[in-house]
Amino acid sequence: MRLPSRGIGVLVLLAGLLGACASPNAPDGGAPAPTHHATDTSLTITVTPSKTAPPETWTLACPGAVGTLPKAVDACAFVAKTPVSALAPVPGHPACTMIFGGPQVATVTGTWRGQPVDARFARDNGCEVARWDKAKPLLGAAGA
Repeated sequence: MRLPSRGIGVLVLLAGLLGACASPNAPDGGAPAPTHHATDTSLTITVTPSKTAPPETWTLACPGAVGTLPKAVDACAFVAKTPVSALAPVPGHPACTMIFGGPQVATVTGTWRGQPVDARFARDNGCEVARWDKAKPLLGAAGA
């Protein structure tokens, strides 16, 4: 039996599509592997309210405002408009007021709009209190 050249082309195309479905890059079940974009954010936020209190840990994923962080929509809006550099430590040794803001400490780790982040926050002095206050959408108000 002889197939017309058009039939052979269709068979080749179908074989190629089937091969793509069985790609080693696809997880079991044939679904395509998830993609990550430069705008993806996946964070773990841990806040310890005091030296005697247990730490509280939340997650946040943006876009989509998914996770356990209260007010996730507000937090994702903050992430969307704030560069990761805003989480950097206070640079050098600036003159900071020596006003203790409280015993709270926090960490933010993960991926911020596609960039790795590992930030630590405290309320040891005026500079650190101001830094915490800028990150309130993630950390919450001190003592809250």
